[in-house]
Amino acid sequence: MTAPAVSLAGEARLLPGILLALTGALFFTVMDTFVKITSERLPTPVILFFVFMISALVPLSWCAASRRLQALRSRKPWVQLIRGIAMLLGSTFFFYALSVMSLADAYALLFTQPLLITVLSIPMLGERVGWRRWAAVAVGFVGVLIMLRPGAGLIEPAAIAVLGCSLLWGFGFLIVRKYGAVETGESFVVFGNLIVALGIAPLAIWFWVQPSGIEWLYLVLAGLLAGVATLTLTTAYRRAPAAVVAPFQYTQLPIGMVIGFFVFGDLPETAVLVGAGIIIASGLYILHRETRVERAV
Repeated sequence: MTAPAVSLAGEARLLPGILLALTGALFFTVMDTFVKITSERLPTPVILFFVFMISALVPLSWCAASRRLQALRSRKPWVQLIRGIAMLLGSTFFFYALSVMSLADAYALLFTQPLLITVLSIPMLGERVGWRRWAAVAVGFVGVLIMLRPGAGLIEPAAIAVLGCSLLWGFGFLIVRKYGAVETGESFVVFGNLIVALGIAPLAIWFWVQPSGIEWLYLVLAGLLAGVATLTLTTAYRRAPAAVVAPFQYTQLPIGMVIGFFVFGDLPETAVLVGAGIIIASGLYILHRETRVERAV
């Protein structure tokens, strides 16, 4: 009779991490919705500046309130800079894509990140990738081809931009994994957001368009949601294993479909749903294999 009790206790410990992951996914999707709305009139650099500057203030304020400002001290500033540049380029690509694509389409292509991380982990981390994970990567990219339908001439610059974003954000994730023992999670969040905001500031000034009253509100809400969602997701990964948390981030796709339909009148095509399903399945399998490898080490 003791085994079920242990199992239930284990599930109870995982529940906070799962709820935090779901909350983070919801917040990120609502944030992207505000970005998409404001992008109908405001240039991408203006949106990027305000969203990332405000989102940097959220963890910064949290560290100050909890008296953990020492967590922001960086031992490898050049690592923070390289990751920040990757975030800047990737975020520019993604925010541009949101201005012309539906939320569901953008998320479906963004879910290629686990596949690209697997490929990048070889040169960056020196990891050995077995045939099973290579097979999952190959299957995942079949899903990408189904979505892009190259033979039908439906490859758009926005779709390529999302794939570029996925590559750059995956690169940034591997930097966090490689230097996570040296740099704190708080420093990666704050410095990354600040580098994006300051890096895009000259373009924001050059392409400046005065936001309206409601657009100011959307920008502030987007920045606050981005900052809180980042902290929420970071906490989720601390509360529960990655194998438990990561799959719940895929809930952004159905949430994005619902919001996209009611707010923008968008409905994803069948090819997008089929391709997204293949990409998600291959990503989950890669996560499963990585977890088994970590346990065996």
